[in-house]
Amino acid sequence: MVQVRRILPLCVLLVLGCDKDENQAVAITNYIADYHGLEDGAAWAYRDDGITDESPAESDLLRARYLGDGVMDFRRGSRWADARSEAILDFDLDVEFKLQAWDFAGVEGEEDLALGTDQPAQGQSVIADDWFCSTQMGGLGVTYYGIFEDIVQYDCEGAAGPAGTFIFANGVGLVHFTDGDYTLDLVAPW
Repeated sequence: MVQVRRILPLCVLLVLGCDKDENQAVAITNYIADYHGLEDGAAWAYRDDGITDESPAESDLLRARYLGDGVMDFRRGSRWADARSEAILDFDLDVEFKLQAWDFAGVEGEEDLALGTDQPAQGQSVIADDWFCSTQMGGLGVTYYGIFEDIVQYDCEGAAGPAGTFIFANGVGLVHFTDGDYTLDLVAPW
């Protein structure tokens, strides 16, 4: 009898839910944690040569690993362990999803630069002294690896940090970055 009491409210909700107007909007909440991919054991391979129609040489790949505490370490070569660090992105994964340090795309610095919030939404924007990022949801993330249909895109402007377009794919992480002169493109998520 105890189990029936627990199931009965669920059944009532399901039946009532079926009677809703089909045109009624359903609020969807996205969390950046589903998109940033910064989890123990995460690794990626990228290319930054701007070529998209032929396979990259192993020695030219940028291999990135998540080191914990929001840090992605990028190293060039056929093996991450044997290479020296070429780029770093250090994210703060708190209420605001922000960069806190970077040596990336020819720009180096330390400052809290928000890309968005922990719940990204279409048209959302963040503004700081010399930094502005707007959020786009959905759309397509086209990379060397493939096409991603569930993305969060941050279009960032300003002299404070690595301004450009950051694209994160659901369940994968950073799949693309471009600032016009430099392009980072996902080759494979490991």
